[in-house]
Amino acid sequence: LRVGLCGQTRMLILSAASSAFALHSAAGPRPRLPVAPRASPPAAVQTLVEPSPFTTLLPSRTLTCSTLLRRLFVEPETSFSPAAVAAACSEDVEWVDMDLTEPIRGREAVERHLRAKWPLGSLLKVERLSDGASSGGFTWHREADGVSGSGLRGVTYFELNGEGELAYVQEGSEPLFKLDTILEAFLTAANANRQDEAKPPRSYERQTPTTASGIARYLWEVAYPGGATPSEALSFFSDEVVYEDFNYREPFVGLQAVSAYISLLDAFPQFTFLPERISDGDTGVCITWRCEVNGEPGPSGISYNQVDKSGKICFARDIPAPSIKPPPLAAVAARLSPQLRTFQPRAPLPSVAPPPPTALDTLAARPARAAIALAWFSFSAYVALASPGEFSVS
Repeated sequence: LRVGLCGQTRMLILSAASSAFALHSAAGPRPRLPVAPRASPPAAVQTLVEPSPFTTLLPSRTLTCSTLLRRLFVEPETSFSPAAVAAACSEDVEWVDMDLTEPIRGREAVERHLRAKWPLGSLLKVERLSDGASSGGFTWHREADGVSGSGLRGVTYFELNGEGELAYVQEGSEPLFKLDTILEAFLTAANANRQDEAKPPRSYERQTPTTASGIARYLWEVAYPGGATPSEALSFFSDEVVYEDFNYREPFVGLQAVSAYISLLDAFPQFTFLPERISDGDTGVCITWRCEVNGEPGPSGISYNQVDKSGKICFARDIPAPSIKPPPLAAVAARLSPQLRTFQPRAPLPSVAPPPPTALDTLAARPARAAIALAWFSFSAYVALASPGEFSVS
């Protein structure tokens, strides 16, 4: 990047610039980890209560990823259950927390990690949930019991194995240190000093997908390898798009603001962005990615895109992995405010509302009432069939 910066600041700049490119991201799935055969088939998902480890909630092969995530993280009346999430994982699950240096492997380790990261009083609020079948993800923010406002925000990617278990998970949290105007000044200076290079001719056929995963796959697997410019991605954004690059304090709102920001990225032809995983999803897609700089390993990150009813991207969130793990400011905030993990509460944010209970849910939750209702209808049916004349159950 040819700037006179110390090594650490240089990595922060690379990480920041990388998250901006991820606005166009999508990821090709890695080969999945081999999964040891289970002794018995998994049971159906049950009601979420605090269980003994690995016995209360097991995935069903008929559940989609979005349904499983909704049951684990949206439907519980309070916070999610770490034990239930661990029970929904495969025995050799790989859980990547981008704030840590090494992945977490195995159900027991996942449960310990979640209990430490989400102590008593912590609430995970899902904001946007993808509709993927075998993989998916969501955006989220933290809340705390008895505290008005929201805390740290993030994105989490999930992938199921053939048994319907969570086999791979990657989560990213926003950096508390925002480069903001520093990054903007750096991008502007880099553009002022750049030398235009000859670009290879376009070698791809333009497509117009309208699903979240379809757009991501087209851009990363077809358009960009074929010589597409950022303007190709801009054609898929809605006029009212909201783009959250967490290197900035405020989001970019509207196609004009996003276009102006993306135009600054042409100064980095030495960046090569490599999609790692892309989730299923027609309305929402979760993406993990990494980049190389002049052939050397560079920053990585995670993103989430959502499309509107017209098939245009209306929301995007990018989170770069921190250059120092664990991030120092995040560690301090976690000590001062274990539930929110920010230095002060922020404005309240919307979240996905759990669906109202169905009649079957109500009866299942109240077995005595269900037994009485069944007895009454059985008796009414018997009388109606066995008695002469007219009969009314009213």
